[in-house]
Amino acid sequence: PSGTRHHLDPSGRAWVEPVMTFRSTRGEWCREFRLATDGDAGMAARVGIACRRASAGPAWRLVALVPVAGAAAIVHDTPPGTFRPAADPTLPAALGGHLTKMIEGRPLDSTRERELIARGWPTVIGGSRSE
Repeated sequence: PSGTRHHLDPSGRAWVEPVMTFRSTRGEWCREFRLATDGDAGMAARVGIACRRASAGPAWRLVALVPVAGAAAIVHDTPPGTFRPAADPTLPAALGGHLTKMIEGRPLDSTRERELIARGWPTVIGGSRSE
């Protein structure tokens, strides 16, 4: 679920955290996410959007991935589970522009997001598309 960090390696020096889930204007389920690494070359943080292709099985399509200035703040100062709305002023303009064009309706709340994940990302949840 959004706000849950998933470590990408056993050392815990790389992680991805979904930030929000929404339906795109193309009818796909999409997620904004944060990706961070703390490696030998220093910290790096990126924010991105990936969308699940309804017709291609459980495949995700990377829509955008942009670096974030001040990577240390994202990696260390943002507690897991922090919700950042799409209008967050710290969001890189390039990603914010994608979100504005892509979102249909409102992002899912945590209950509907959990239902969506539990049901395997169906195209319709709870009798409606994304409200």
